[in-house]
Amino acid sequence: MKNKLQSGFTLLELMIAVVIIGILAAIAYPAYEEALRKGRRADGHVTLIHYTSKQEQHFLENKSYANTMTNIGGSANPAPSADGYYNISVKAATVACPIATCFVLEAAPQGAQSSDSCATLSINSLGEKMPNNCW
Repeated sequence: MKNKLQSGFTLLELMIAVVIIGILAAIAYPAYEEALRKGRRADGHVTLIHYTSKQEQHFLENKSYANTMTNIGGSANPAPSADGYYNISVKAATVACPIATCFVLEAAPQGAQSSDSCATLSINSLGEKMPNNCW
């Protein structure tokens, strides 16, 4: 009888390949998730800029800024962003920022975006955007 030469992977080779794939996945998946969160931030940015424009239009017509999202075209208070990753609201007026002369719009992350390290995005009537490193 002749010995047949068998080819293929040994169990050890297969286990090494599985370990390597596991290590790569453990590194790649969190980076992928962070890239998705950064991409979804654009939903908050665009919506904040849109409502900033609406606030300025409201100021021109009424001589004060709107105190609710429904006054500037929002469907609710707070108003959902276009893709639904943020809820946009007008921050309550304070002594330092009365609604007649200034406003702060905030975008609170929702759903899949709620684990974003930037948390709440905001822009005020002076165009100041917070947090700085998230714009």
